Amino acid sequence: MIEHRPSAWAELHATRTAVRTLDLERLPTGPGVIAFYRGDRTIWFGPSVGLRATLSRVFATTGPSALSPARRAVAILLNVAPALAIHNGRYRLTSEDHERVSAWLRDCDVGWHETPGEREAVALEWRLLREPATSGGQ
Repeated sequence: MIEHRPSAWAELHATRTAVRTLDLERLPTGPGVIAFYRGDRTIWFGPSVGLRATLSRVFATTGPSALSPARRAVAILLNVAPALAIHNGRYRLTSEDHERVSAWLRDCDVGWHETPGEREAVALEWRLLREPATSGGQ
């Protein structure tokens, strides 16, 4: 008998919530995968050791968290600076850049799927990379 698993994208879409209405205190604290959406397009997704903490850091505009992979991806998408310069840290986002990234992210949706451990979060990320995105995906 073949076991039917829901699509990896469906697991993320099930929790899709507008960032503006997100209550961080209600988010799981364990590991998992997070995805940011803009309309029907997946903007960024990746594994997290702690979902609540990762989502909190996405909106940090100072310190090391201000350079989270999600924030860098949005800065690149917004053409704040050349992608390689942002990725390699040769360009440091200004306070205006950070506000622009934060404002853009606040108009996104976010979805998450909690996993039992970090290994499972990475495995889920790999499933997402291999599966075609479904409605609400890329």
